[in-house]
Amino acid sequence: MSAILAVDTSRFATSLAVTRAGSPPTVFAPQGPRVHPPKDEIFLVVQALLERSGCALADLDALAVCVGPGSFTGLRIGLAMTKTFAMVGRLPLYALDAVSLEARRVARILGTDLPPRFCVVVPGYGSVTFSGLFTAAEGKLELEGDIRWHGDPEELAASIPEGLTRFVSSESPLDLENAVPVVFTEPSALELARHAGERLEAAVDVPLNRIQPLYLKPFGVGRKARRPEDFRS
Repeated sequence: MSAILAVDTSRFATSLAVTRAGSPPTVFAPQGPRVHPPKDEIFLVVQALLERSGCALADLDALAVCVGPGSFTGLRIGLAMTKTFAMVGRLPLYALDAVSLEARRVARILGTDLPPRFCVVVPGYGSVTFSGLFTAAEGKLELEGDIRWHGDPEELAASIPEGLTRFVSSESPLDLENAVPVVFTEPSALELARHAGERLEAAVDVPLNRIQPLYLKPFGVGRKARRPEDFRS
């Protein structure tokens, strides 16, 4: 595995990781259900994380970031920081939306028990939730259509096809009927790092201007890029 710095500031609990070949990952993942992203302190956190891993910015091969949906401030911080590092270090930056990230984590936990078609639900603020329908075939996950925005539990329930398994993190404050709670054993940043490693190995080239945040908006999932695939590098 190449040396990768992964940053997820999209959710209540910030998660960062440095992974490198031949060494155990170094992670920053404070405990607690509502740990907001560090703001100006995040650069100090990254510096300490790199020092603990024995890796400098100049040693990195790639960066990874979660583009949301999620915290407005958190997304701006995570994207501004990783884009700056990518520009200065001439490094590739790979992005993944929060719903696809959660689906990958579910798939890793369940393994062969993963249904061929399922739904993942990610909490926003208040009663807002986001969901995505996924198909799993030949070891690959595919998001069906776009990420969906829901203003209340009734709207969420009405959007999910009947009989489809819906997964939600066991740490989530959501109380969803018939939802299957998943206990994650790793911070989200580690899955981000794996995603980046796969893209790096495949020599995928993603222009920085295509990586844009997904924000919370009353009328749905806000998009600044022109095409949906811009959010899944």
